[in-house]
Amino acid sequence: LAMGQPGVGLQMIMNVRNQPLSDKRVRQALLYGRDMDRVNDILYDGLYGEADGPLNNIHSCFWEGASDMYLHDPAKAKALLDEAGWVEGSGNLRVAQGVEGVEDGTELNISWTVLHHPEIGEVVQAQLLQIGAGIKVEQVPGPVQLERRTSRNFELMYERLRSSDPKILDDIWNSAYDVPGGWNWGGYHDPELNAVLDVVAGDPNFERRCDAAKTAQKMIMAEALTFPTLAQPSYTAISDNVQGFKLGATGTHFFIHDVSLSK
Repeated sequence: LAMGQPGVGLQMIMNVRNQPLSDKRVRQALLYGRDMDRVNDILYDGLYGEADGPLNNIHSCFWEGASDMYLHDPAKAKALLDEAGWVEGSGNLRVAQGVEGVEDGTELNISWTVLHHPEIGEVVQAQLLQIGAGIKVEQVPGPVQLERRTSRNFELMYERLRSSDPKILDDIWNSAYDVPGGWNWGGYHDPELNAVLDVVAGDPNFERRCDAAKTAQKMIMAEALTFPTLAQPSYTAISDNVQGFKLGATGTHFFIHDVSLSK
């Protein structure tokens, strides 16, 4: 039996406070340079779930437009990096040329910080190398992750919330939570997005909240604020002689009070 869990998936948050990810063109180039279907096939035989946007694809409020927004297009990724001032150098990585706040000749090498699943970053690393962008994969324990969030010393970092309620979008993207202990790790501030997220968090009508969540996802993806990867599945194996076993609505929860074993 397979059961996914709605949430944000194994997403990587982009720290937009500093170069190079303060430039939307660089963020968009990274998204065009990846191929998560290929990552899924290489690592997991295609068995992981899809997480194409700020909410994963099985979430009831997922915005379907996210799936087509950044289709794999290395040529477009390269053009965006050229436009942003990251030009081909003498080696494998692009280098800065006239990028504000960055010394000319600095290589485009971006940190990728995770608690687990470093293998995803390693395959993405190989993909993005084809457009001249370097990825430095580092697996750290939770306290180190939180320290880097507090000090804002990261570029791409794993951040995950799981819930069937779209309120998790407000938690991660509302600039009110860009505070110590808050979940807005990327540092993006936009009053228009905040206003939409206020509806997601506070409207008493779930349908209106869900519609607002889809609008928020469209805005987040248009700015390329997140690097969606995949969604971790949950599989439960049971014998043919198990009767009455029931999975919960989401995730790994299950019920055994009606379970019996047949001979």
